[in-house]
Amino acid sequence: SGEFTIGILGDNESLFKELTKMSKVKKVANQAFSIKSYASVTEVNNPHILYIPSDQAVELSKAVSKLKGKSTLIVTEKPGLAKKGSAINFIIVGNRQKFELNKTTAEQHKLKVASTLENLAVMVN
Repeated sequence: SGEFTIGILGDNESLFKELTKMSKVKKVANQAFSIKSYASVTEVNNPHILYIPSDQAVELSKAVSKLKGKSTLIVTEKPGLAKKGSAINFIIVGNRQKFELNKTTAEQHKLKVASTLENLAVMVN
């Protein structure tokens, strides 16, 4: 219940604007969603999804610690981060956008992974 929240760590104005525009016309499972920008991990207050861009990758371990036990999906975009605490990590493989999925990490955050998502992912432990 309530509003679905997507958080972005750091200053990523173009992504923030694009997601905010999308939030005005789309819903997540019939639920409104909002976009929040966090200057630092200390400001993160329990979003449903936390996106950590590559320029903020050094903050991943702090975010993982802060959100431990919470149902927050942590998404990153730098090689190797799915093994360091993110559940989904966007990567480039052969000039194609792919994503790594760390199912164990997702489950530690009380998230269930659909088999269709697993089938599309590069699995990481």
